[in-house]
Amino acid sequence: MTHVILDPTMVQQLRQAQAALKLVDADGNVIGHFIPEDSPPTEPYISEEELDRRELEEGGKRLADILADLEKRA
Repeated sequence: MTHVILDPTMVQQLRQAQAALKLVDADGNVIGHFIPEDSPPTEPYISEEELDRRELEEGGKRLADILADLEKRA
């Protein structure tokens, strides 16, 4: 991974971050994202209702069938 050395002012601003930040240039164009090192890991939110709906949804393939298809391709 490439390292970018930040100026002291930017370092101070980033150290104050309590959550993930979106980094933008002066025109508002997104440059990237910054997640503080000590931030808790983020998990996508899926409601209980959505989990229940997905559990009842039919379709898909059995794992054995998926693995067999992958082996045929290899």
